[in-house]
Amino acid sequence: KLIPILQYIDAHYTEKIQISELSKLIHVCDDRLIRSFKEVIGETPVEYIVNVRVEHALKLLMEEDFSITEIAEQSGFGSATYMTRVFKQKLGIPPGKCKPEHE
Repeated sequence: KLIPILQYIDAHYTEKIQISELSKLIHVCDDRLIRSFKEVIGETPVEYIVNVRVEHALKLLMEEDFSITEIAEQSGFGSATYMTRVFKQKLGIPPGKCKPEHE
């Protein structure tokens, strides 16, 4: 039952996603969605979305030569400041430390 939500998040993680949008996809109230999502996936929809964004940002940091600001925008964070805060919270390091050193 959560597959449409996971597919939606995968397709739209770069955009602002409201819980109410996700709830409508499977015709449940917001609280029910959050509860079911956490039971099945192990984290809330918001945590899941942030983790998808972190994974995408890490991939861009490793493979592309974009600025931190560009990567934040392309990953759905909205700002480099917010992405940096999330990286420090989840990974213990700022995004710049995830970039390979170019010689």
